Amino acid sequence: MHVRTLGGLAIDPGPDGGPPPTPGPRRLALLAILAAAGSRGVTRERIIGILWPDTGEEQARHALSQTLYLLRRETGRPWVVGTTLLRLHESVTGDAAQFQDALEAHQFERAAALYTGAFLDGFYLQGAPDFEQWVEDTRARLQSSAVKALQTLAREADAMGRYAESVAWWRRLGDIDPFSAQFAAGRMRALIAAGDRPSAVQFAREYETRVRRELDVEPAPIIAELAAGMHAVDPPPPSPPQPPEAPDGAVIPPPRSDAVTALTTDARGIRFHAVAFVVLLAVAGAVAFTIGRARTPRAVPFLAIGTIQAPDTVSLGPLLRDLLATKLGRIEGMRVVANSRLIELLGRRSDTEPGAAADAARRAGANEIIEGELSTSSGGMVLTLRRVALESGLVRHGYTVRAADPYLLTDSATSAIARDLGLDPPPDAVAGVRTRSAVAYALYEQGLRAKF
Repeated sequence: MHVRTLGGLAIDPGPDGGPPPTPGPRRLALLAILAAAGSRGVTRERIIGILWPDTGEEQARHALSQTLYLLRRETGRPWVVGTTLLRLHESVTGDAAQFQDALEAHQFERAAALYTGAFLDGFYLQGAPDFEQWVEDTRARLQSSAVKALQTLAREADAMGRYAESVAWWRRLGDIDPFSAQFAAGRMRALIAAGDRPSAVQFAREYETRVRRELDVEPAPIIAELAAGMHAVDPPPPSPPQPPEAPDGAVIPPPRSDAVTALTTDARGIRFHAVAFVVLLAVAGAVAFTIGRARTPRAVPFLAIGTIQAPDTVSLGPLLRDLLATKLGRIEGMRVVANSRLIELLGRRSDTEPGAAADAARRAGANEIIEGELSTSSGGMVLTLRRVALESGLVRHGYTVRAADPYLLTDSATSAIARDLGLDPPPDAVAGVRTRSAVAYALYEQGLRAKF
């Protein structure tokens, strides 16, 4: 049997064939932990800490033993060996371990072939925040290794002049991080070197449009510089044909004026009809696009506002969470979990505790959560947000906004989210309906938590 964890979580049949088994979610999670460890194995204490962190020691050990027993009884085959240190049976393979083995052997092409997507993409284990955190850490580590391997392959292909191969590697890197200016620039350079400048120009336009639409920021200057450089070296237009040279002593008469007038009139007529035809096509395309969008409205998610990290003493994070919940809740057609309800469900748990905010959002009925970080720059404050599907953990969209204070940040972020979902943002500013004091809000939230 083969445990596939890259790009999802599934059991593939081994060489002996037959239908693959379908263990329950927690038993699948156990197999994923062991598959990621490979031959190194995992201690029972570490597994208990990931899957049963809030259970008493004796009860947790019994739960692990019961899970191992059920896994073997339900599938009729051995999966795990060892006593203190557990590992997969020798008849069971895992792609995560194979990927890491290929990296250690510097077999980067094999590693790239094995990395088919994010670790446990789309898999969620309900009520296990420590498992979620372990998945995030493992996912980030494996993705970083995949990026390094693909970059090595792309640069080696560039150095050897294998530009078509290089384009493919840079494309793979762009699939992992579609907003990376470094990966986009690498792909453009490879396309230019391969002689495919039209594709490089088209890709630059697509990348710039995606960054502006999804992140609401301007693309890195290197993209525009590369595109401008391609235009700068465009070959000059062909010179107009010159009249033939006359033999010595001969005179070539100038063309008749009526012939010149006729030719000019014909050319103007042709240009006019061509331009009119292009304009009509553009108008028809715009109308069709508008009608198509009107006929296929986007599904609006049920949102909750989760943790917003902020590097300040009196944290602006809770204030921003309340401001966003308030402003988004004023959008017609949008459903948002009230911040007071989220605090009630959090209870005494901190929203910075891994998985706490997401668990509270699920219990409130939300299917997506917005989380992010606040930072500062020379131009003021920068708020980076992610809209994440609670069921799969996939990032739906990212947003980055800049402003001088948290209230303007909230208004900008609300507008960006509303535009993304095809909704109209509320016309009023959030500063008119909420306190301007972060200290006052911190005291207010403490009061709410004491109540619940």
